[in-house]
Formats: sequence, structure tokens, C-alpha cells
Amino acid sequence: MFDRQRLRHTMSTALGAVLILGVAPAHIPSAATAAEGPAPALTEGQKALQKAAETGQPVEVMGERSEFTTTYANPDGQSFRLDQSVVPVRTKDENGTWVTPDATLSVRGDGTVQPKAALADIRFSGGGAHADLVTIGRGTRTLSLRWPGVLPKPVLDGDSAVYAEVLPGVDLRMTATTQGYREVLVVKTPEAAKSPALKSVKFGLKANRLRVSGSKEGGSSRSTRTATASSPPRPR
Repeated sequence: MFDRQRLRHTMSTALGAVLILGVAPAHIPSAATAAEGPAPALTEGQKALQKAAETGQPVEVMGERSEFTTTYANPDGQSFRLDQSVVPVRTKDENGTWVTPDATLSVRGDGTVQPKAALADIRFSGGGAHADLVTIGRGTRTLSLRWPGVLPKPVLDGDSAVYAEVLPGVDLRMTATTQGYREVLVVKTPEAAKSPALKSVKFGLKANRLRVSGSKEGGSSRSTRTATASSPPRPR
């Protein structure tokens, strides 16, 4: 005969075990899951997208700046816009800070003349004999031109340096740009225009880590010169 009391006790114990198993958690995080770190930090572009979406205004991605380009995160929070200019919109100063290009000339401590903010390192002569008229370069690569004579101290006029009477009745005007320079011989009298010295003006040339070649496409004037600079060939 069955012991009903013992059977009821056995069934009660089994039912309790089933109930306990039924309320057990479906998943117990492992030690590896619990130890996972925080979500990776957002990139500058992702932060800009978030801010643009929140404000409804384009937000510049500062780390993508260059001399000619500006990148914006769009208010849709998903895309970017690239603005590109054919002229420089900014350049870095000697401290590495972005500044607005400015070709206005000023005198440096060493007496040379230089634009306030330009892409290339451009320096005009402060006057004197055997001095480079202009030196232009970036980094260790430079190109210098020397006037074949004594240069007077220049008179500064905005982005131009005027060297008076470099030849009888002739001024030399050097004009800086944010990327280079221009040179013009200003002939002031009919007599000066007839001077044999104007038929051919030979500049001295000095290049450092550059290869210079002449071009036949410089224009119809004999006094027009064009120089093309390129990187030196790799040693073999």
C-alpha cells in the first residue's frame, strides 16, 4: 500500500523545485560581459553631426581644415559638406595657428620685408648690395633671385615694395600675394624706355633642394621669365 502522506510530501517537494526553476533568471551575465568598458568615444566628425542635428545649423569639423578647404557636418546628422576655394582661405602662422591670409608687407627684425600671413615663406630684400631680391620657399626648399646691382631701401605700399631708380628712370615694384609674388619694372620716362639696359635684365638665381627649368610659354615679352620648380629626383 502507498503511504499517502509520504506521496503528498514527495509531490510537494517536486512541485516546489519546479517553481524555483521557473523563476530562475533566463541569463546570468558572465564575468567577461560585466567587465566590458564604456562605449568608444565619438570622433570629431560624429560630435559635429550630433551638434548640427541638435542646433539645425552646419557645424565645422575643425580637424579637417586645410588652406583651401572647409568641412561642415550637415543638420541632417548624417552627411558632410566640403567647401573648396581656388585661393587660400587660411594659413598657419609661425605658432601653428590658423590665421586669415594677409599679403600686407612689413619689415622683419633682420631687415627683410615679408607678408604678414602667406602660404609660402616670401621675403623681399631690405636693400643693399649682393642681397637676394626675393626668396620664396616652404620648409627647406627655397628659390632666390638676385638683382644685378645695388638695391635701395624699399618703400612699402600695402602688399608692394618699391625700389626706386634701380635703373635711371626705372623703379622695381615687388608685389606679394598669399601664394607667391609678382615683379614689375616701372618705366617712368620716354628716355628710360630707350635704355639698352631694359632690353635684357639678368637676375641671379639660387635654388636649394629644387630643380629649375625655363619655359617657352612665358609670354611675348623678352623680359618675361617663368621658372618651374619640382622636387629633386630620388637618389638611386
